[in-house]
Amino acid sequence: MRPKTWLGVALALAAWGCEPEQRPKGSNDDVSKCLPADGQVRGLKLASEPMACAGKALAERMKGEADIYLSYGFDHAASARYTNTWSKAAAEKAVLRVDVFRMRDATAAFGAYAYQSHVLEPPVEKVELGAGARMGALSAHLWKADCYVKVETEDRSQEGRDMMRQVLAHITRRIVGDSPRPQALAKLPPTACIVDTARIFTNTASLGNVHWLADADVLSLVDGTVGAVAESFSGAALFAVLYPDQAAAAKGWTTYRKFLGGQSGTQQGPLVVASKEGGRLSAAFLRDSCVAGVWDAASAREATDLATRMLKHLGWEGPPPPPKPTTAAPAAKKGDAPSTADPAAKPTP
Repeated sequence: MRPKTWLGVALALAAWGCEPEQRPKGSNDDVSKCLPADGQVRGLKLASEPMACAGKALAERMKGEADIYLSYGFDHAASARYTNTWSKAAAEKAVLRVDVFRMRDATAAFGAYAYQSHVLEPPVEKVELGAGARMGALSAHLWKADCYVKVETEDRSQEGRDMMRQVLAHITRRIVGDSPRPQALAKLPPTACIVDTARIFTNTASLGNVHWLADADVLSLVDGTVGAVAESFSGAALFAVLYPDQAAAAKGWTTYRKFLGGQSGTQQGPLVVASKEGGRLSAAFLRDSCVAGVWDAASAREATDLATRMLKHLGWEGPPPPPKPTTAAPAAKKGDAPSTADPAAKPTP
């Protein structure tokens, strides 16, 4: 399937029995226009006709990888293969593949980007393009607005890296729109997380991509919910699930507490701490419209310490101080003079 316009993509998607999502028209309606044509990036030559796909058709094009994009909310994609004529290693063979994905929204685009760039072959570097970009030895990743971009090469030379950078720069100039970061990321304490390990989820399918909890929806994820997960320096995972309102968060907390109770969960102040098979520990809490905590800690102390740091990051000031003990006045003895503090007292006869 090679539709070159959004109309062609829509017709192809309808043929799969799935209607494209109705959304406002914008400059990202056809991401095939973002792909470099011959001569637009110096040294880059098309090795095959660009291709586009939408909806469930992605499963046929990208077997084993399509579930990632579909779980976050995939709209349509365009891809092309290129020859890097500058690289001595290229030898006129197609060494560059470029994929541009238009996702449901900026949150979905960040989700795909964070998942795919989570583990890269070194050397890894941060690239100042788009809303965020990272490059490894053989791939480069970028997100901006509602688009995620992936560039893969077979060339490990510096020329190969330079070409990936030029392709990202070309594409990001053609993507328009705001790029708000998911608010759930702000619920994770930055001093407790390893940089660039944060990933997000919006439903049970995308949660299963980043951290498996159970087959059931134990967090009661509803539309508008966004969760974030990041690695701590100790190896445990920190998570925060931001619900659209406090009622949805309360329901999520109820179902998650029930799940933790099935793992011998115990209440420790504002935290519920539970152990699971293998001895790994979890700790969680509810605060406003957020359910947050720790997964896979090595000990109960590590779980509670990390969860307490998260609580304080979210504005918790700690448990109230215990009330000061009150001391009763000593009983008066027979013959004692009346207390000067109580002028109404009378001497004991």
